Amino acid sequence: MVDFYIRMNERGSDPYGSTKYFDKKHLKKFSFENEFLQVYGYYDKSKSKPLITETDLIFAAGDIYKRNDINADAGYAGILKEIKVNPANVSKYKGNYVVCRIDLLNKDIVILNSQLGMKHIYYSNTGNRVYAGNNLNLFRADFTAFNKNAVLQQLVFTFTITDETLLNGVYRLMPGEYAYSDGEEFSISRYFDIQNLILKDDTRAFDAEEFTHLFNRSIMERAHNGINVSFSGGFKGRTIVSSLINQAIKYKSYSFGIKGRDNTEIPLRISEELKINYESIYLDTEYENNYTECAKEAIYYSDGVSYNEKASHIFVYRKLAENDNSVLSGLAGEGIMEPVNFRKGCINLLYYYTVYLGRKINFHEYLKNTGVLRFLNHDFVSEVFGITELVREKFRDLSGFRLFDK
Repeated sequence: MVDFYIRMNERGSDPYGSTKYFDKKHLKKFSFENEFLQVYGYYDKSKSKPLITETDLIFAAGDIYKRNDINADAGYAGILKEIKVNPANVSKYKGNYVVCRIDLLNKDIVILNSQLGMKHIYYSNTGNRVYAGNNLNLFRADFTAFNKNAVLQQLVFTFTITDETLLNGVYRLMPGEYAYSDGEEFSISRYFDIQNLILKDDTRAFDAEEFTHLFNRSIMERAHNGINVSFSGGFKGRTIVSSLINQAIKYKSYSFGIKGRDNTEIPLRISEELKINYESIYLDTEYENNYTECAKEAIYYSDGVSYNEKASHIFVYRKLAENDNSVLSGLAGEGIMEPVNFRKGCINLLYYYTVYLGRKINFHEYLKNTGVLRFLNHDFVSEVFGITELVREKFRDLSGFRLFDK
């Protein structure tokens, strides 16, 4: 599934309505309903149709792969069948995904976030009613109150630092966790903790050949002829392009930015020297003309995590999709997927002005004049001003932190 929303022991209208945010050419709408739940969503016609049997409904949102040490490639349908037989089989897989398994006979549901949890997945438990989905906007069909504490975190850090979301009563399912509900009991459990990898007592010597093999295998799993690959001239991009060339996989590399600046000039010169298939995507007049719409979509696709400064990423991805709808890049996505999958860093312009430059700011005026609000296409804009006093009280007594005029 590309996008989904679930209601358990509750009834409501279609949360998508007449949404314009899906390409109907490649996506097909999906709905399922019985006496104890409703499921809505869109899935990719080419690969990700949900698996429905007399006893189960199961689907994955995102990309899921067999681990390198598992030889057989079961494909999407095969993976779903393996998880249906035994949910513990998820340990065989890697990727950026969410798996949902609904037992139609026992009337219970399991929603599992992948080990690194890069995809958004949300839930709410209101007693005997459970809601789940990977698009926070869809929850607004059932949850209308905004979480002022989460808004405060968003304003200070530019993202929520807890598992709270901007909607009151809706929470994020964290990396390596799964949620279970049978309509009466609801629980959150952890099946994977990345700290166990980082803190692992492993005294093996580094094996360069094994590392190279694993890296090339990982590229091969994800790449296909014609794929877009990020190439800013840095180490990650050069390494990925080298692997594609080594494995004779056709590709189109790119970078984006203002013409003549480092982001486009450096990779252009490298590509000319090494005869690499490369194209610069310039943020020029066409980008300016499309800025407002791209800014709104950056906010929508990120569930409010990214603001209008990420409009360029939406614009660039549209350009890339003219060639191929997949992008291969390093873990951080070279920025292009950040509006969709990644929370932002903690330091923003407000932090820079108040802490590094020691300037006092009239917070109300800042909120009223900042470019964020001009493109923030969310109802909670009107509530932001109402919590200014709450924000003042939170920071008034912090020594040395001159955030507000007194």
